[in-house]
Amino acid sequence: MYPDAKILLNQRRDPTTCAQSFNEGVMFFLSQLRARFQRNQDWLEDAYVLHNQWVRDEAARRGRPVLEWMPDNGWEPLCELLVVPVPNMPFPHNNERTNL
Repeated sequence: MYPDAKILLNQRRDPTTCAQSFNEGVMFFLSQLRARFQRNQDWLEDAYVLHNQWVRDEAARRGRPVLEWMPDNGWEPLCELLVVPVPNMPFPHNNERTNL
């Protein structure tokens, strides 16, 4: 669809962290589903792993590089990928679990 688009795969530390974040964030707004899915977050962890592998596989199939990035990596990898200067400010961290 966008053959020249850069591919950025935003990562979490691990699948468990992703599943917990999903349960505490998105599922908060989907209360009917929350009780059902919070009992077993294995499917969320599996979905995280499978999605990330799908992105890697599809990019490889097309001969495209993927930047696997985490917010802790800061500006540098993003700016290098986008070929733009690194901002002269700290990378924002506004999506902390304690702030939600």
